[in-house]
Amino acid sequence: MFKLYDLLIEIENYLVTGQTEWIHQNILITHECALSGGFSKLLDYCNQYQTMILHPESILNSNNIASLPKETLITLLKNDNLDMYEDNIWLSVVQWAIKQSPELGNDLDTWTSNDINRVKDLIADCIPYIRFLNISLKTIALYDDLIPRNLRRDILNYHAEGGSKPNTNMLPPVNRLRCIDSFIINECQAKWISSMIVESKNKTLSISLLTL
Repeated sequence: MFKLYDLLIEIENYLVTGQTEWIHQNILITHECALSGGFSKLLDYCNQYQTMILHPESILNSNNIASLPKETLITLLKNDNLDMYEDNIWLSVVQWAIKQSPELGNDLDTWTSNDINRVKDLIADCIPYIRFLNISLKTIALYDDLIPRNLRRDILNYHAEGGSKPNTNMLPPVNRLRCIDSFIINECQAKWISSMIVESKNKTLSISLLTL
């Protein structure tokens, strides 16, 4: 029993010190295992705020997104610094809702009115935190029936009239991915540098966790 425990501790240390990229790619299942198995160091790493914000795609694009608690999803959506395009954020929210009832499939044209209402109810709490004015009309059209009618009308008017003020209460557009005023690096390179800084901080945390 003690040897098995020692082995699990070694696996935990191996993950937080040398397999951070794998953790980012499998954040949900890793978090679930850490939580259920009582792996405090691994759980501390998964819960790091900056990891979630700078690598949201590792959560929102995960094959296990269906297991993401709605409270965690909304916490992510509330952050203005989420490093992900709004189109992808919205599609990820829809996928999260669809995978709660996987029999639906992704083709909204095959859904019944009850199916549409079921998904609308699931994402209702998320809608206020989606910056729809940042989303392209092409993406809006994919799941427009899931958006409240008055909100959808304001989105169309905003694009048609060159930025008209919406009547509904929705978040204003923002640049989620920070603009880089530089002739030396572009936004992708800046994001990579930022991720390396966070990675360095993560390694420092990992070392500190090992000394606990």
